Amino acid sequence: MTIHWRISLAAAILMAVSSSAQADATGVWRTEKGKDGAIGIVQIHKCGSQYCGKIVGAIGKKPRIGLVIVKDMKKDGKTYSGGQIYAPDDDRWYSAKMVEQGAGKLKVSGCVLGGLICRGQVWTRQK
Repeated sequence: MTIHWRISLAAAILMAVSSSAQADATGVWRTEKGKDGAIGIVQIHKCGSQYCGKIVGAIGKKPRIGLVIVKDMKKDGKTYSGGQIYAPDDDRWYSAKMVEQGAGKLKVSGCVLGGLICRGQVWTRQK
């Protein structure tokens, strides 16, 4: 086995391990600008068998570090639902849905009135 082939194999294994480590929504995400012009940095993590998220930073506004804004999300394939999301820019909880869109994107939406009124964003994976 030549050194070049060994390096290529090691790189392929490393890429496979890295991509499998990001096989769900866990990680740090950058939101789009809210109504107040602020961008949030949100860390999504497993909380038991569900997914939760909290603010770990913000751009354009004093961050509310540690504030839980995603809770009780259940994963089904690339979709997360059944939980809630808090919108700090209007101080309101919404029924939530998140969908993995590949290439480090997560479509996040919150609805009221049984889904009649919704708003959403596409978040970008930071790490």
